[in-house]
Amino acid sequence: MPVRPASGTDAPEIASLHAQCFAEAWTGEAFERLLQSENVFALLAREASSNRATGFIVVRVAADEAEILSLGVAPRCRRRGLARELVLAGAATALGRGARELFLEVGVDNAAACGLYRQLGFEERGRRRGYYARREAPSQDALILCRALPIAAWESGANSTSLPA
Repeated sequence: MPVRPASGTDAPEIASLHAQCFAEAWTGEAFERLLQSENVFALLAREASSNRATGFIVVRVAADEAEILSLGVAPRCRRRGLARELVLAGAATALGRGARELFLEVGVDNAAACGLYRQLGFEERGRRRGYYARREAPSQDALILCRALPIAAWESGANSTSLPA
């Protein structure tokens, strides 16, 4: 699926995807404000046949560090390697903007995401206790993960054992 840079005009579509992926959805206005910042970029994946948005990544670059602010794939498109493609494209774009490390936070019980990040060589740098509040369940810890850039093609299958299985 083609991945391309997103702009402020894509904010409503990104917000719609975000709402499909997360209980606490960000608004189109929130994404539009983020994308107005020169140090934030987003990439959007679309189905080639229908041009429907299928996934997104939003990244902030500050000095030589980048942070994945949000990443989501439409439920109907999961388990096809799209999140991996978005992370690799986001990492390459961040590197092109001067970043040397890529950070993110992920819920400890998000097995699919932890598995992806483990395969891409991310390592745990810390933990935020009770970071993700939930309406009908106990709050969840977030792992703070980091990966040096670039992520070379031969490295993208690396298996770090520092993350939970």
